[in-house]
Amino acid sequence: MKEDDVYRITEKGEAALVSAQERDEISAHRSVKPLIGGILLMLGGLLDILPILPIPLTMTPATSVDAPVVSSTTLPLYSVFIAIILLLGILTMVGGFAAVSRRSWALAIVGGIVGVINFTLTLGTVLALIGTIFIGTSRKDFE
Repeated sequence: MKEDDVYRITEKGEAALVSAQERDEISAHRSVKPLIGGILLMLGGLLDILPILPIPLTMTPATSVDAPVVSSTTLPLYSVFIAIILLLGILTMVGGFAAVSRRSWALAIVGGIVGVINFTLTLGTVLALIGTIFIGTSRKDFE
């Protein structure tokens, strides 16, 4: 707006400027913790899933030497166990994606907790634990 040959910023312009400055300050103070934690969760979930991917959920009782021995009575339980591990690994990876994109801190934390309490107790569990710590300490970095 121009008054007496002097340009002045309007109220809307000033509000937009303040908003832009606040956004810049927020992005300048963001840490890499959600990114690191999210990547660790995604790796942890993937490491938990990889060993079971070659195993079909509808496996018949073992007839070959390389196949795990599963009797017809334990087959349904075995299939449910494999499906649960697969689901937990996917939930852990979803939490990792939420952390990397900084969209939902709660979803990232839930994904991390699922990755820590899964049944595999592998390197994936350790990575999920470390990732959950990174995410838990970076709450302010999320929207």
